Amino acid sequence: MENISLQPIEVGGQTFKNRIMFPPLTTGYEKNGMISEQDMGFYTRLAKGGVGYIVLGDVAPINSFSPTPKLFDDSQIPAFKALADSVHAYGTKLGVQLFHPEYDVDAINSLFMPGAKEGLSFFLVPDFGRMKEVGVVNTLVSAMNQAFFTLSLGIGAMSIFGSYIGKERSLLGESVRIVVLDTFVAITAGLIIFPACFTYHVDQTSGPSLIFITLPNIFANMALGRLWGSLFFLFMAFAALSTVLAVFENIICCGMELTGWNRQKSSLVNFFLIIALSLPCVLGYNVWAWDGFAIFGGAVLDVEDFLVSNLFLPLGSLVYLLFCVTRWGWGWDNYKKEVNTGDGLRMHDWMRGYLTYGLPLIVLFIFVFGLYDKFIA
Repeated sequence: MENISLQPIEVGGQTFKNRIMFPPLTTGYEKNGMISEQDMGFYTRLAKGGVGYIVLGDVAPINSFSPTPKLFDDSQIPAFKALADSVHAYGTKLGVQLFHPEYDVDAINSLFMPGAKEGLSFFLVPDFGRMKEVGVVNTLVSAMNQAFFTLSLGIGAMSIFGSYIGKERSLLGESVRIVVLDTFVAITAGLIIFPACFTYHVDQTSGPSLIFITLPNIFANMALGRLWGSLFFLFMAFAALSTVLAVFENIICCGMELTGWNRQKSSLVNFFLIIALSLPCVLGYNVWAWDGFAIFGGAVLDVEDFLVSNLFLPLGSLVYLLFCVTRWGWGWDNYKKEVNTGDGLRMHDWMRGYLTYGLPLIVLFIFVFGLYDKFIA
């Protein structure tokens, strides 16, 4: 059967050589917001490899401290043109995802609202008394579980998107870059949310509803708040869509590699599987509600969250780790050679003891403590 994903398609008067798209993702390769040689190499390899449409992610049209590409001055146009010419040479189209860094505006505005001081204190000043009350070990393990989740450790994203990284930069250096960018976004979000919580007397522990309660209140009290609020939720929708594409790439790619299916068949099969496997989550708050889920939090979604956060992510990370550094897997020498290919931070032999024995014990402790805290403590 002919693979339709490799066939040309016309959209809005533009003809694409195939239907393979690289979604908008922040690479962090830019230098002071300017397109770098590493950017050029990364996107050119994608075009050369057969991608029909590349979307350059998070291009800010203003001068912002957000660590993303910038396009607000005529002096930046030649670099974008050079990138476009480079991918056009392989018949690939290049688009940009305009990103208004609303975090900059919201964070600064939040710092000057009534109650901001208390919110900043809650966010930035450690409360060791509360930590002792909850349990120091429990607090640390919860923080490490959150790190597993936010950095996608222990799941297919590591191997899928890691395979897109070129040989110009070392893997350790790129890993540090990802951690720094993720931490930057998290801290900036905290500077927005927590001062606003204290200003509008919203419970800081109310979870996802914060984004639909607190932020609208901030925008309602800002100059041009309706504009900023509309832009924020519009870009949040784009961010959610790009995340969905990234997650689906994991699933579809694994289906292709494990079964030998083409992309079209893998997408179709996984489409129905995802719908079927999502039903327990959808129905878990109504027809499938059950008191037996109370130990996990009360619903099927809480059970799934426990399985992923406390079981799959730590165990997945442990498998990755042991495969890389032990003789039963890839082996330390092969791992070190691959990680140190390219420019950037290097892995050294003195790290071997920690990675081979220390880190696996830490991950194993997180796994065991999660089970102990849930079922015994």
